[in-house]
Amino acid sequence: MRIQSYKTIFLFLLFSSSLFAQDCPPPGFPEPGNTCPEAPILCPDLDGYCATINNINVPQLFPCCSGAWILNNDEWFAFFAGTTTITIEIVPQNCTVGNQMGLQGGIYDACPMNGGCNAMDVQCSCIEDPFILTSGSYVVGQVYWIVLDGCSGNVCDYTINVLEGSTVGFAPPNPGAISGANAVCQGITTSYSIALVNGATTYNWTLTPSDAGTLSVDSDSVTVSWSDTFTGVATLCVATSNQCYLSANESCFDIAVSSDVIRLENISFCPGESVTIAGQVYNQSGTVIDTLPSISGCDTIVTYTLTLEPYQTRSESISLCPGESVSIDGQVYTQSGIVVDTLPALSGCAG
Repeated sequence: MRIQSYKTIFLFLLFSSSLFAQDCPPPGFPEPGNTCPEAPILCPDLDGYCATINNINVPQLFPCCSGAWILNNDEWFAFFAGTTTITIEIVPQNCTVGNQMGLQGGIYDACPMNGGCNAMDVQCSCIEDPFILTSGSYVVGQVYWIVLDGCSGNVCDYTINVLEGSTVGFAPPNPGAISGANAVCQGITTSYSIALVNGATTYNWTLTPSDAGTLSVDSDSVTVSWSDTFTGVATLCVATSNQCYLSANESCFDIAVSSDVIRLENISFCPGESVTIAGQVYNQSGTVIDTLPSISGCDTIVTYTLTLEPYQTRSESISLCPGESVSIDGQVYTQSGIVVDTLPALSGCAG
């Protein structure tokens, strides 16, 4: 009878273990990863997640735990921060017998850690009882990484309970209206922005057509360097997302891109005269290009064609008889010869 009783207890324990293995991880949830980069993101919810520590990892230092604390068979998974304060309970179960029993763990805000300590909270010592990892410094919409380790190779089942806050992922709301100039000139640079979107960690800006300009993105704002050859209507759009979900819709903004105003001017002047353009004096024929800045709208680019006009010339023959004279510009002439005189002109250059 005593032997039969032991068999009954053994079968009950085996049945309980198989139930845990069958339901953990919960249906639809992945197994944890063996390294931080391999950690699955549990976007739907962290509460109620469960699994079993494996024993296949390479020992390494326990990030943010001073001393000789080592991760022997660590496993990683990530979760979505739905609130700024989150309190998580880790419940070890069914740990195998070893020199050090139980689990240790931590939560980090980056992966990989890049050699620094960026823990939200850590439990460095080994413990078989449930333990708490908590912080009030979570950023809503960001993903955080949990490591759980079986001390000295100890293998345990574990369950995660979210006692405070939310780890339920959600799509960020649709982005709001884009602010910025709706009429620009080609070749210039303008900035656009939207209000910060709750739960968004990525702002994806696009410009259509793509050859209208180049984008320099800084989260919720963007700088557009407009092409110096494009004219027409360009559409600037932004969509928001986090590591779990995309916003349902994007926000778009139409922008009219115009070319500079082109103007041609011809300037004629006479020998000895000059013309001043943008502070520069010109007294010879040639072409000068000047840009006239505009307070609003596009600049005006003026091309000046400068022409140095020649004097007008006219030849006249005057015959004199002996004893006669002729007066030219107040000067009396009685002999044959050539006289050059300048007559002021009503238009054109004097001749």
